Amino acid sequence: MKVYTPKRIRIITACGAAVFLLTGVMHMLSPGSSQLGDTMVCIETLIYAGLLLGGGVSVEYRIIREDVRYYTAAAVLLMLLWLVLRICKYRFFSGVDSVARHIWYAYYVPIIMLPLMLFFAALCIGNGEKEPERRFLPLLIPALALIAAVLSNDSHQLVFRFDPDISAWNSSYTYGIIYFAVAAWVAALALAAPAVLIRRYRLSQRRKHIWAPFVWLAVGGVYFVLYLALPGRGVRPLFQLPEMFCFITVAAWESCIQTGLIPSNAGYELFFNASTIGAQIADSDHNVRYISEDAVELTREQMLEAEERPLMISDDLRLNSYPVKGGRMYWTDDLSAVNRMNRELEEVRRQLSEYNVLLRAQTSMKKRRARLAEQNRIYDCIAGAVSPQLEKLQGILDGITTDEHGEDVRKKYARACVLNAYVKRRSNLELIGQQSERMNIFELESSIRESLEYLRLCGCICGFERRIRANEEFEPKALIFAYELFETAAEASMDCDCALLVNLSAAGGKLAMRMTGERCGELAEEGGWRARAQELGAEIGTAEEDDTQFVLLRYEGGSGR
Repeated sequence: MKVYTPKRIRIITACGAAVFLLTGVMHMLSPGSSQLGDTMVCIETLIYAGLLLGGGVSVEYRIIREDVRYYTAAAVLLMLLWLVLRICKYRFFSGVDSVARHIWYAYYVPIIMLPLMLFFAALCIGNGEKEPERRFLPLLIPALALIAAVLSNDSHQLVFRFDPDISAWNSSYTYGIIYFAVAAWVAALALAAPAVLIRRYRLSQRRKHIWAPFVWLAVGGVYFVLYLALPGRGVRPLFQLPEMFCFITVAAWESCIQTGLIPSNAGYELFFNASTIGAQIADSDHNVRYISEDAVELTREQMLEAEERPLMISDDLRLNSYPVKGGRMYWTDDLSAVNRMNRELEEVRRQLSEYNVLLRAQTSMKKRRARLAEQNRIYDCIAGAVSPQLEKLQGILDGITTDEHGEDVRKKYARACVLNAYVKRRSNLELIGQQSERMNIFELESSIRESLEYLRLCGCICGFERRIRANEEFEPKALIFAYELFETAAEASMDCDCALLVNLSAAGGKLAMRMTGERCGELAEEGGWRARAQELGAEIGTAEEDDTQFVLLRYEGGSGR
């Protein structure tokens, strides 16, 4: 792991600047066109290339953002390409016009792409994890179009116009419209990159250093003016424009890094000393290079285990790790507050669990009480509905003595059976009515049939006819009313040994029950049956012929299907 302290970085930067200046002095003092001059130019180019490579390696280790490193590395490679093309043109292919001319055109590959790479790198800074904003990626299209136009200049001469012909390309030419487009492209991006940095960091604590890159840009502008003015005065410049352009670019970018406008990993020791986080950074051999004051001492075994998964080094302390360039970072999480909260939550959970058990017990008890209350209510309803029959049944049973025999006892038991059948069937209808909103007509039919069976034992002549559609359903209170009306006629008939005929029909939601007997009409007129029928929505009709009475009950309100 390379340790880049601010002091070491300043020393390296100063040494690089000194080497660059010495190389410029060597260039200014070197002889012109001679073998020694050519050798010194090659040495100068190697020195410049070495400085660029060294700066690129330094940036690779120091810049945190991976995408920024990629674009910066691309910029360094483009500058190296520019220097290589330049020495190839003037030193190796100067006598081959066609090759030299196309190498000259190739200058514009780094000239056009270099500002774009720096612009993309500036976009990545302070912009989360996104590679440059996608809306700017289409800038690659005009860049490639400009490069293609320059490389194909021989066919259209819209970049350089040669006069009188192409053979004089190196001495007599003018600039075409595409050349000015290239110049505008370079100028726009050269200004856009620092403008983006200013916009990203205008609210940053480092905004007081925002002037640093513009100082180097101003130095470059002054040198450009001097470069154009001095050759006419017989003064040889320290640097050619390509070298100076590369130097200004590297210097401006380095100033952004050292002033903190571009985040880097330099100054870790200051960060760790001031940090309250228990963290440390070790190299690939697990040797600790940076450590904060609150960090715990770790063994090599603990580091290795933490690389696989988080390690609990105590009940309240968890060790984590994350790979960084050249090593790994280790830090501890204090879980004491979390553990305390977990214990509190566990206590709350236990209390809630006990409370839930109590609530379930209370709810179960309330359900049982409600069920018992409902059962008692139903039993009270049943008892109230059949209490007259129960009293009559009790009277009949109490009146039977052990001395009685023969026909009288048989009739008393028969009457008791009629009353008992009603009590049973009436209770059953009440239970069904409490549980359901509709009741099948079959329940009424079964009840009447059973009562008539016992009524025959009393010596009565009984008959029953039915015309019922399957699945006819009615309100329970309507069927209970019909059965109660029937029971009144049945009890009257069992006391006088009369005949009782019942006709029951149900179809299309309509119910009709006709009873024929000797006392049916009188009973229908008594006991308020008509008023009860009117409240129910039914009607009762009576008629009499030759001492025979007829009762007809009609009700509409079923759900015939």
